[in-house]
Amino acid sequence: MPSSSFSQATEIQRPVVYTVWQVVDMKWHVLFLVAVVASVVFALWQSVGGVLVPTVAAILLLSSMASVFVPVRYEFGGEGICRSVLGRRKMIAWNDIRSYQIRKNGMLLLPRSERFLIDFFRSTFLPVPPSMMPEILYRFRVCLDKQTG
Repeated sequence: MPSSSFSQATEIQRPVVYTVWQVVDMKWHVLFLVAVVASVVFALWQSVGGVLVPTVAAILLLSSMASVFVPVRYEFGGEGICRSVLGRRKMIAWNDIRSYQIRKNGMLLLPRSERFLIDFFRSTFLPVPPSMMPEILYRFRVCLDKQTG
């Protein structure tokens, strides 16, 4: 029995790394977003009549969706969740997470800071492939329990 608990503890300490590429994993959602951007740009082009404003709007809208078009790497480790995209890393420490909600294609992480009237706007969405959801959810709960317990 001790060797079993030792192997589980070793398994939990090993970081879980996975990559999500939303343009491949969620084709229809991304296609919908691109269609919305195209219709906004077309409406601007029709109403303004020039090319500058619609071009600037297209660049701003598409750049705000950059993480949709490039692979994003997630790593669950002892300190927290590390998100890497285009060479930039963002760490979400376990003690910064107040609560979470399980969604169809991932988890919504709510920050620990004081409550906000509309918490959704301060939350972080963590996409998780369906095949990895049980392992990620188990690891997530174990790491959060360590921080709170």
